[in-house]
Amino acid sequence: MDRSTAPNQQILVPVDSSENAAAALRFAIGLARAFRDTIVVLHVVPDLETPGTKRFFDKKTIEAYQQQRFDETMAPILQTLQMSGVPFSTRMRVGSPREQILEESSSRPYRCIVMGSRGYSPFVASVFGSVSQGVLHRSKIPVVVVPPKES
Repeated sequence: MDRSTAPNQQILVPVDSSENAAAALRFAIGLARAFRDTIVVLHVVPDLETPGTKRFFDKKTIEAYQQQRFDETMAPILQTLQMSGVPFSTRMRVGSPREQILEESSSRPYRCIVMGSRGYSPFVASVFGSVSQGVLHRSKIPVVVVPPKES
């Protein structure tokens, strides 16, 4: 059996608190059901250990804040996943979202990455950068980018 069609693999779903991430999660739940896969939800929190923040906050305080951000973002996502009945796990990474998603996708044998798109125009994405574009172009595994809902 080809790895791309083998059941019981993992689907990586990077999330933030946006509706686009929620749409990607719903799409990934459908995929996970179809392939009998497990969803691994990844949330990347910013690295706040900079010289400026270290002057005012100790490492424990920074880590507590990062955990709080993770927990707040994950609360509605966990509810959706629990209601879906699809097996899942969660992961938190610290740093640049693009780099951390790519590192996580290389850390285990994922079937694919399913992520939302902000819907930036090509010009805006080229100026400000797009996490989904960066992942799409550098990933070594398939990437599904779920477009934003039409308004």
